[in-house]
Amino acid sequence: MEVWIVNYRMFSAVAASAILSVAMVAAQGKASGPSASHATASAAVTYRGCFGPGSTPDTYVLSNAKEQGKKGKETINLKVLPAPKVKLDFFLTKEVEITGTVEGAVSGSAETGQVVPKMTATKAKVKSDYCG
Repeated sequence: MEVWIVNYRMFSAVAASAILSVAMVAAQGKASGPSASHATASAAVTYRGCFGPGSTPDTYVLSNAKEQGKKGKETINLKVLPAPKVKLDFFLTKEVEITGTVEGAVSGSAETGQVVPKMTATKAKVKSDYCG
């Protein structure tokens, strides 16, 4: 009788682990958050925010960025890399609209300190000379 209980518990643990593993793998394939549709780098998107210098040469940060065309007040921070032949130095310290492709899931808010997605900028436009 005791062997049967141990085998039953072992079988239950293995079955539960298998079910949870399948559920976790399936969930990883789906990005969460309001901007989940931009988790791949293929679709061009436009964000508006405050444009500043990054931590290394030819990198920039778009802070408090809001995706254009989306309702809601969620903002994020984006690490911005220029596409070839795109010059972005002129746009520093200005409020801008940056269009490009985003690499990585875009979710969370600027205040949460989550991983910052990377955006390859293909176009930029000044919206205001000052951020704020």
